[in-house]
Amino acid sequence: MAAIRHFDDLDPGCVTHKYVDDTTLTEVLSKSDCSCIQNYIQNVIEWAFKNNMLLNGNKTKEMVLGPCSKLNGPNLLLTSSGCIERVTQFKLLGVFIDSTLSWNAHIDYIMKKAAKRLYFVLPPYISDKIESIQKRAIRIIFSVMRGMSYKFALSYAELPSLQQRRQTLAKELCRNL
Repeated sequence: MAAIRHFDDLDPGCVTHKYVDDTTLTEVLSKSDCSCIQNYIQNVIEWAFKNNMLLNGNKTKEMVLGPCSKLNGPNLLLTSSGCIERVTQFKLLGVFIDSTLSWNAHIDYIMKKAAKRLYFVLPPYISDKIESIQKRAIRIIFSVMRGMSYKFALSYAELPSLQQRRQTLAKELCRNL
């Protein structure tokens, strides 16, 4: 029998954002305010203990935004297992957030992800460099091909050229759209 727990009773004393198994604590301070985030963290640790859970110190991060982030910032937060790591960016629900609130980290992530999926759309000079690596690899693997044309070597190895593979993948992608 499985037990289902409700986490509606988690109230660390600050603004709390919960999504499935992720919980984010938020504290907004003016210049003259003192931070209470250590108390809020302690409240979460106590709540977790009462509910037979542990705070995962490896997944717990702190990020300071605004003017405090440019200074050394407030003291590091502590748990029973040590200090909570202070980061300048992290991924929250699929979106990269950084301490400057710029979109650069997230845009870089999306660009890299898109580049992996659209690797067949390459400028010709990069495509030629990659093709030359395949040529060299075929000649090393199939030593009998030394001196043969690349086209014949591909035929012997039963491989399409990288350009042909990219064209085939591009056609498949267009058909699936």
